[in-house]
Order: sequence, then C-alpha cells, then structure tokens
Amino acid sequence: MTIKFIYPIKNMAKSDKIDDILKIIRDQRTFLICSHANPDGDSIGSQLAFYSFLVELGKKAYILNANSIPFNYAFLPYSSAFQTQSDSINIDDIDVAIILDCPNLDRIGNDLSAKVRSIHKIINIDHHISNDYFGNYNFVDIKAGATAEIVFRFIKQSGLSIGYERA
Repeated sequence: MTIKFIYPIKNMAKSDKIDDILKIIRDQRTFLICSHANPDGDSIGSQLAFYSFLVELGKKAYILNANSIPFNYAFLPYSSAFQTQSDSINIDDIDVAIILDCPNLDRIGNDLSAKVRSIHKIINIDHHISNDYFGNYNFVDIKAGATAEIVFRFIKQSGLSIGYERA
C-alpha cells in the first residue's frame, strides 16, 4: 500500500512580482524588517542581507525581533542592527514592514505583530507552503529551499551586487 501526502498548493498567482515589490521599496524611505521568534540561520541571514540591501539603496532600516540574535550568529556583518526593544523605533515613522521567513504574522510574536499591523504596507517574503499571504504585497515561493534564496533573487534583480557581506 502506498501512502500519498497531498499538500494544498496555494495559488501562485497570489504572489506579486519581484519588480512590483522592488518598486514599492524604491518609492519608500523607512523600513522595519522582522522575522519569526527564536530566529534560525535562514531568518537571520535573510534579515541581515535585506537590511544591507536597503542601506545600500539609501533607505533607513531597522531589524526588530521578539528574540535577540543567538550568540553564534553575532559575528555576521550588521548583526548589531538586531533589536528586541521597539522603544527606539517610532512605528508611525515606518513606511513599510518587511516580514521574512514567516508563514503568518503571528509567528513574529504577539506584541510585535500588533505593532506591525499598524503599518500601512506589509511585504511578506517567504518559502513555506503554509503561508497565508498576510501582506499587502506577497512573494511566496514554496519551491525555494529557504527565504535567503528568495532574498538573493530580490537583490540580484535589483541590479545591486551580492557582495561578500550579503552572501
């Protein structure tokens, strides 16, 4: 007897195009980057790469998470940008929230998700099949092995170099 596992495949037409999301990014000034609680290598690498990408574009960017970066990732470039307290960030000044590696907004933590919901533009970039397309703009590729792979595609398509620090 063969057992088949059938997963519902979300309609990929729900995903926005990379170029459309890059236009939103180019047109805005201030960004908040978040990922899931208890960050792993994919979420940390994705956040740091996207942060450096935004900084290179001349944008103001913040990384805010429910938990701090684990010590074994603290050597990475821009790791000092990780924050766990939102006191130094005026949420009203944020133009766009970029949520990475989260199938739903609640994965970033209750307190943080309540703040993010008040931001008018939310970009959701993820690779999980269970993603519920919570953003105003969504790029979900369930065939990607990691969110960092998708972030790589965003940076490459923007025309900026990947560089040592972002790799």
